[in-house]
Amino acid sequence: MTLGFALVLVLTGHVIADFYLQTNRVARGKGESGTLLALHCGYYALCMALFVSLTLPLDSIVPVWLALSLSHALIDFGKARLEKRAGSSLVVFVIDQTLHILLCAAVVAAFAGDRRRRGSCRRHESAVRCDGFGDGPGAADHLASGGDFRSPPARIGED
Repeated sequence: MTLGFALVLVLTGHVIADFYLQTNRVARGKGESGTLLALHCGYYALCMALFVSLTLPLDSIVPVWLALSLSHALIDFGKARLEKRAGSSLVVFVIDQTLHILLCAAVVAAFAGDRRRRGSCRRHESAVRCDGFGDGPGAADHLASGGDFRSPPARIGED
């Protein structure tokens, strides 16, 4: 999966969670009620768990999900405080959504991009298997950079 497609899927999850799963009552009341804000953030977290699990490698799912869910809660909390001071406006909405989109892009790029640069190699039985995210480095690059697979491979459960 390419980095661009991963970002499109995560942003799709954001739009679904932030607009379609949020009722008007929650949208209007989450600035006044911590319970409604928590409800919205819970729905957001559940929706993002699905989209992140469809998008990123297994070892990146939990950190990305946590980063997106917690940052969403913090941004929405900040937005609610700002709206109490300045009132609800298009400017506040644009700032809110810009922060959400930038964080989605940064988190996906950090986790998917890191996997793409270095690949992941693991031993299984007597074979070495290297998977890059997208078109990342393979076994030859790993071995050329000092990787050593001459020792007997680890068996499952021996770690």
